[in-house]
Amino acid sequence: MRSLADQRGKRDPHGYVLHASAEAVADELACAAGLVCGKLNRTPFCIVRGFTYAPARGTVGELIRPRAKDLFR
Repeated sequence: MRSLADQRGKRDPHGYVLHASAEAVADELACAAGLVCGKLNRTPFCIVRGFTYAPARGTVGELIRPRAKDLFR
């Protein structure tokens, strides 16, 4: 799956066009699994069901923003 879901150009529920929205979907799924499994519960993995995605190749490098566009460096 792709690491990012690019939402730019789509409309939000209020009809506004999104200009800068790109969700780190792979990271969000990992965070949700961490919350569900818990750190100390001795649960080695979680199964996520019902999440729809388009099969594609993705890399962790897609999550790293160019220095010029990174607000947190």
